[in-house]
Formats: sequence, structure tokens, C-alpha cells
Amino acid sequence: MSIAGRAGVLLLLGCTPELGDSDGQGSDPPRCPTYNAPEAMATVDEPALDEMSGIVASRKHPDIFWVHNDSGDVARFFAIDVRGQVRGVYRLRGVAAFDWEDLAIGPGPDGTPWLYLGDIGDNRETRAGIVVHALPEPDELSGHLTDPTMVDAESYYMQYPDGAFDAETLLLEPDRSLIIITKSPIGQSGVYRSTYPHDAEELRTLDKIGEIILGIEPIPGDRRATGGDLTPDGRLFALRTNNHVWIWPIGTEERLEEAILRPPCIAPSPHEPQGEALGFDIDPPTYWTISEGVGQSLYRIRVNEG
Repeated sequence: MSIAGRAGVLLLLGCTPELGDSDGQGSDPPRCPTYNAPEAMATVDEPALDEMSGIVASRKHPDIFWVHNDSGDVARFFAIDVRGQVRGVYRLRGVAAFDWEDLAIGPGPDGTPWLYLGDIGDNRETRAGIVVHALPEPDELSGHLTDPTMVDAESYYMQYPDGAFDAETLLLEPDRSLIIITKSPIGQSGVYRSTYPHDAEELRTLDKIGEIILGIEPIPGDRRATGGDLTPDGRLFALRTNNHVWIWPIGTEERLEEAILRPPCIAPSPHEPQGEALGFDIDPPTYWTISEGVGQSLYRIRVNEG
């Protein structure tokens, strides 16, 4: 494990969106943030963490992140610290993992912090449905690779209204609704919502609320959405591909589907071989990224809101 202690350099990246406003009243558009340069905080050398596909910052444990692997692993997630060291291993009781691709964190049904683990991957686009497993964020850091802490989760089963899709992006809105954004080789990513409250006994059909077109202006680059997150207050939405990060500011009276009608802001993206994981911290606004593969760097990018 290694820590890079260099200071970030302020980057004035981004564009000013042309539509919308910061208060939803049509006056001034939300301003793009500025950013500090990516800082490599640690290297994660644990061989078991070879396909990290999701990351979120803990709400209960300072300098702790929850991560999980992509397809091929069992139904488990890990706690790592800001030095890249594994601090806990947890396995979901009675759950099989098909293709975990992202996770989110935020208020659960009881208002305390919960984790939402998205088994939403479908490379062949043949799954009849997808599932999000939800559980309270663990109070204790515990468990090991050979002896994980067993935990129980609620499982929310969902289906798309218009087919089967691969997806690698799961978001939690401030009102506890879930957002899933699909991944497509042609860059046409559907945006779907499961409105709160969720029901573990119900198969829910998602509501399609919009589309994001990647790979052409105003969002050039890679066409495949590989991860994303919302800030806890819902004011910034980040979406990433393997080599780009885009941020949409969201006005106080706006919803996500309104904000994505504007061109996004360009945000820093560290050079990563297969960047999939991105998660916002709480305060100050910061997003963290890490790539699939053993020995990858954990990056921090500070956000200075406009």
C-alpha cells in the first residue's frame, strides 16, 4: 500500500450549461464546478479485489469506502480505508451474485445509512429482470477473506419496460428513489427510476425517464457508461466511462431528468486501465475513483461548486 501526498492543482474544466437554472425558476443556469487535479491516495494490492466495479464513501466510518467486485465473485462486499487496506469483508446471506456492477449509499427505509448493491449487469442483454440488494451500513468493521461477516439484505426485483439491457450505474436520489442507467456500445444510455418506497415482495417495472447519448458532442469519448453517483444533497450528478467523467449540476427545484437535458460539465478523469467505480464523498464535495485490476490507485478529486 502506498500513499501519494501531493497537493491538488485547481483545474478550470467544464462548460456552462445552456439551459435551466440553479433554483428552477428560469433565471441563471447552474454553473459548472471547478476541480482540483486527481490525487492518487493509495494503491489497493489485495488480490481478491481484482475487478472493483463500485465504490462509495462510508457515512458511519471516516476514511472508509465500501467496494465490490464485478461478475465472477460471490455475493460479498469489502471495507477499505484511505490507505488501500482491507478493513472488513461481508457476505450476503442466501444471495447469489450474477453480475454486481455498482453500489449506492444513502437513507434507507428507517432513515439511517443503507447500502444498495446493484446486480444489474447483463452483457448479453438476456436477463428477464435485475435486482438491487439493500441493507443497513454495517456499524462495525469486521470479517476476513476466509471468514466474512454474514449480513442480511432486502432484495428489490425490477424489470425494464422496454427490453433487457446491460447496466453499470446505480444512483440513490435524496428521496430514496433508485436510478439505473444502462450501458450501450452505441452510446444510447437509458435512464430509469424505481420510485421510493421499494417493496421486497414486488417485481417492479421501472419508469423510463430519459436518455443520455454518449460518444458524440456534447458528450464525446467512450460510448459506454461504466458508473456514476449523486452527491448526498442531489445537486451534482456524475457519470463516467472508462476514460471520461461528466458532471451535471442539478437545480434546487429540478429533477435528474431535467438536468440531463443540458450539456454536461467536463470533469477530471484519472488515467485508469478500466475505470468503472466512482463515488461522491460528503463534505467537502469530492469524488473517488478506482479501476478494475489488482494494484490500482484510489484517486480523489475535490469539487469546488460553481
